[in-house]
Amino acid sequence: MKIAICFFGLPRDYSLWKSNFSEFYDGCDLSFYAHFWKQPSLNVENLKSTFNFKNVLLEEQKTDFLELPKETDLTKTTKGITSTLSPLYSMKRVGDILVEDTEDYDFFILTRTDVGCGSNTKFLEFGLKKDHFYNSYVRGNEWLVDHICAKWMCGNKDKILKLCGTYENLEKYIVEDGIALCHHRLFFHALKEYKDSMAMLNVDPSYSLAGGWFFMRNGRITES
Repeated sequence: MKIAICFFGLPRDYSLWKSNFSEFYDGCDLSFYAHFWKQPSLNVENLKSTFNFKNVLLEEQKTDFLELPKETDLTKTTKGITSTLSPLYSMKRVGDILVEDTEDYDFFILTRTDVGCGSNTKFLEFGLKKDHFYNSYVRGNEWLVDHICAKWMCGNKDKILKLCGTYENLEKYIVEDGIALCHHRLFFHALKEYKDSMAMLNVDPSYSLAGGWFFMRNGRITES
């Protein structure tokens, strides 16, 4: 099975990524694409050799993002505007790469380098359907009702490009559709037509909240 792993954002803890997914993607043919914001301490050559990217964009951190409409509902985000828009723009740049790429894949996965998976469960064991959308598990009644978890998002190229188009559609989503500035709500809204073919992957039920999915933060594991 051919899978395109598409990274966005800051390349945090990237050296740990493969060790945390070595079992999960066993038997899959992986290709890597990415847009990253550069960091002063980033060893670019080491990053590139770690993943052997099919295509990677590295840019200085952007701060002049689009101006939000006055109607923007900011009550659903606890982050600053720049911190909220930066990953959305990075995803847009990933989308720019994918639009130009002609390689065929069974699944495209949009994720970050600081996301891990704490289980020996294998991707191939889930028997995922190519016309469905999947994301990482999180407990709560709102998920897949009007929220999508943003750790790990998996689908065909069209669905991933819809997610990558969130930044360019922000004004429409906010003004016309009344969606608050919140990644989880915006991502669900972008894919709401596929609501009946969405599922979350619970790779390890022993994890209390996130079903085996976690963030790596300076070598430590956290579920949120």
